[in-house]
Amino acid sequence: MTLTQFEHIASELRMKLLSLSLAYFASLPEPSDEAEDVVQDVLLKLWSERERLDKIDNIEAWAVAIAKNMCVSRLRWLSCHSTVQIADYGIATDGGDASRNVEAQERADMLRTLFGALPKNTRKIMWLRTVKELSLDEIAVLTGRPKTSIKSTISMARRIMYEKLKEME
Repeated sequence: MTLTQFEHIASELRMKLLSLSLAYFASLPEPSDEAEDVVQDVLLKLWSERERLDKIDNIEAWAVAIAKNMCVSRLRWLSCHSTVQIADYGIATDGGDASRNVEAQERADMLRTLFGALPKNTRKIMWLRTVKELSLDEIAVLTGRPKTSIKSTISMARRIMYEKLKEME
């Protein structure tokens, strides 16, 4: 396979792999960074296997399978090796007095608890909407769900979080 043939294949696959990776990493604070890393790794893998690509029937399916596996592996690694930062939930501490810092920490803990009580897909949608401040259309594209489904999921999540908040008080 020549460089131009590879560049053609890579340009066709890049956006598909990126959108797939973004969907996997949507619940992370910086999903685009992780998604870009996965896309680069997949393209690197394709390049290293360029001599075998002629024998593969469906290169796109092969690349998507590699990307999915890399996303799952990366998510597993991140779940074991990462900690949640207050900044991940949009809570800023200004270094002021200790009581404000304690209150900010309590709010962050409360948000973690409330978000943690939501089902995984609901949590992902709420995170995209509230923390990343994405529009309903953007969330629908990332998740592959209809806009009306996104609206009802957000409504249900808010109701669940409100009920949990009442229980905590």
